[in-house]
Amino acid sequence: SGKMGLALANCASGMGADVVLINTFGANSSYKTAEVQTALEMFDAVKKEAKDADCVIMCAAVADFRPKNVQEQKIKKENSDENFVLELVKNPDILSEICKNKAEK
Repeated sequence: SGKMGLALANCASGMGADVVLINTFGANSSYKTAEVQTALEMFDAVKKEAKDADCVIMCAAVADFRPKNVQEQKIKKENSDENFVLELVKNPDILSEICKNKAEK
């Protein structure tokens, strides 16, 4: 739900930290927020913000997989075979990637 992330961001901000909250729900806050919709958008936003951060707190898990082909509309059963195959691809491991980038500096 993002409630823990919001609570942590509020607490850090209240203690004087310069906070950037990356979320999927459009939080109302006095600090900077970045709203994303997909795991790939989350990955890009975290990479961008973590680059100059002293501390990164990650308290929510992004799905490990996403659909390979995203449909704009509902897939109707009349337009598909009896058996429908949903192909998934791995999402990037956000924490692992930002740790690699920090270690390289």
